[in-house]
Amino acid sequence: MAEMHDLAKWAREHRKMLVFAEGIGGGRLVFDFRNPIDPMAELQMPMLAFAAQVGHAVDQ
Repeated sequence: MAEMHDLAKWAREHRKMLVFAEGIGGGRLVFDFRNPIDPMAELQMPMLAFAAQVGHAVDQ
C-alpha cells in the first residue's frame, strides 16, 4: 500500500492519469489525478491497494 500511496502522490503532484491494463473483472482501471477537485481517484486507489494486499495475505 505504501508504494501505491507514493505513486498516487506523484500522479497528483504531476497531474497525471494512471491506467492499469487489468483491474477488477479483467477490465482496465483508470485513475485520473489531472483534476484536483475530483476526489474519486483519491478514494478508489487506496481501497483497491488495501484489497489487493489483504487478498495477497490470504493466499499465503
